[in-house]
Amino acid sequence: MVKRKVELKPDRLFGDSDRVVTKRGGCPVFAIVWGWEWSDGTNTSGRPSVKYNGWFYHVRIEASGEEFILPENAMVLAR
Repeated sequence: MVKRKVELKPDRLFGDSDRVVTKRGGCPVFAIVWGWEWSDGTNTSGRPSVKYNGWFYHVRIEASGEEFILPENAMVLAR
C-alpha cells in the first residue's frame, strides 16, 4: 500500500464572478474574480515577485479590463 501525503487547503473566500475591492496605486478599485489557484509557497506572482502560501486569484479590473493575480488577503468582497 502506498501512503500519500495529503495537503489540506482552507476554503476559498472568493468564487468565480465575485465582485471584490482591492487597491491599485493607493486607490480602491473594483474587480471581478475569474479564476484561482493554490500556492504551496513555491509559486511566485506579481511584480515584484512574491512567494506566499495560500489562495491567489485572477481578477479583471472593472472599466479598464486590466488583469492581475492577487493573494487572497489583498481583497475584500464588495457588498
